[in-house]
Parts: sequence; C-alpha cells; structure tokens
Amino acid sequence: MGNRCCAPDESRAEVVHIQAQDDERLAKEVKAEEKLASAEAAEAAEATAKEGTLESAEPPPKPQGLKITFLNEKDEAVDVVFETKPLGFKVASDKNPLTVTAITGGCVKEKGLDVKVGWKITAIDGSNVLDMAAQEAMDKFVASVKESLPGFRITFLNERNEAVDVVFETKPLGFKLASDKKPLTVTAITGGCVKEKGLDVKVGWKVTAVDGHNVLDMAPQAALDKFLSSLKTSLP
Repeated sequence: MGNRCCAPDESRAEVVHIQAQDDERLAKEVKAEEKLASAEAAEAAEATAKEGTLESAEPPPKPQGLKITFLNEKDEAVDVVFETKPLGFKVASDKNPLTVTAITGGCVKEKGLDVKVGWKITAIDGSNVLDMAAQEAMDKFVASVKESLPGFRITFLNERNEAVDVVFETKPLGFKLASDKKPLTVTAITGGCVKEKGLDVKVGWKVTAVDGHNVLDMAPQAALDKFLSSLKTSLP
C-alpha cells in the first residue's frame, strides 16, 4: 500500500490553520508591546508629574514673629507667636525655667494673646531652653527676640492726634528731637532710615512710646534716657 497524499483541501486547511496561529501570535505580541508602551508612557508621565510637583513645591513660609512655647498652669504646652515688640510680659531671669512674673501690655494686650503670670517658658522658636542654666536661657531669649523681631518701634502722635507706629530697622533714624520739653517732638528730618525706607515721619510729630513703653508722661530727660536706652537695645 502506498503513502496517502493529502488532498488539496486538507493542505489548504492546514496552511490556513498555521496562518491563523501566526496571526494570533502576532496579535498577542502586538498587544503585549502596546501594553508595555502604554505602561512605560504612564510611568514616564507619573515621573514627570512628580518632578513638576517637586520643582513647583516651595518650602512653607516661616511664621513671622517670635514663637514661645509656655507651660501653663495645667502643665499643657501652649505656643504663642509674638509679632511685635515689646512682648508685653516680664520674666524672672534668676532661675530656670524662665517664668512670667507680670503682664505689662505690649503685644500681649495689643493682640489679645493668652499669656498668664506663672507660665513657664520651655522653648523659643522651637529650641528647648528648659534644661539650660538660667543665664544661658535668658541670653537665648534676648538673642531670639532681637533676631525674630528686629527694629526699633516708635509710636508717634501725628498732626491729627492719631497714633502711628513706625519701625526703624537701621541707624541713624533720620530725624531730630526737641528733648528739652514734654513730649519729645520731631524738629527736623535729616535723612537716615526715614529717607532710605520711605518712612512716614513728619516735623511736629510727638513721641508717645518707644518699643511699647510709654514716655508721654515722663519728664523730658527721663523720656530721652528711655528713648536712647531702647534704641541701643533694639539697634545696637
């Protein structure tokens, strides 16, 4: 018996079957390549988005002012941010922790801040001072006030008898005072910080307070002494 030859229809069917398998395999390969390309594109887009976010992200702004952390009467930590000088309280500096002994006005009263006698200072601008020696803690306190709240603040009474706060960041201040009468009164604008910073100070304005300390009711010499000592402290 001889070998049986495939009929033409069978050969054609086999070729079609093989071709179909090839087409199916090719389709799978194309689909896999498309899936891979899509995944790579998505990954690239995500990476670009992350880079854009990182580039556009800016560090959060540092809060303006001096942040003091107190321990209140319930031994709870209370953060208070002071935006202006004077802070408005006194501390006992001969022992640690530094402890509030009096509320004097200043930023505490002006801003309605919650600070009470007996509260203890545990940190200044996030730096722990609780474990420091008394003098070291006080030095840190004074230095932080100067760094966070620079300048010399003078409260004037203008020509309309309105209180005007002006902060001087540099010396010379740029004006002269009549110091032989009460209250201290601006007699001339000489340049200095007034001109450099474009501060609004005019001849005839009266000084009522320096760094929050009232000088309006002081004798002329006492008011001038307070003015000069505050100036030296705020703008050494």
